Amino acid sequence: TPQTYSKGSVLQVSTRDLVAIKGLTEAKIEKIKEAAKKLDCRGGLFKTGLEMKEKRRTVIKITTGSTAFDKILGGGVETGSITELF
Repeated sequence: TPQTYSKGSVLQVSTRDLVAIKGLTEAKIEKIKEAAKKLDCRGGLFKTGLEMKEKRRTVIKITTGSTAFDKILGGGVETGSITELF
């Protein structure tokens, strides 16, 4: 049975899975995914794993001044995010 994809699901399905669809090449899939990103209601907020990995490289950890607390936080408080403590 044919499978239907929404613009959001096209962004989530791997290129390898989409290539299995007759008539789709990797080049066509990349064009489709770029169009889906532009139409996505999340305003382009969807990021691939590779894009997120690249973004994570810029994260800096700021020390709290406490070695033990920094260890609990995995090296300190991360930049680019909100950290709440209770």
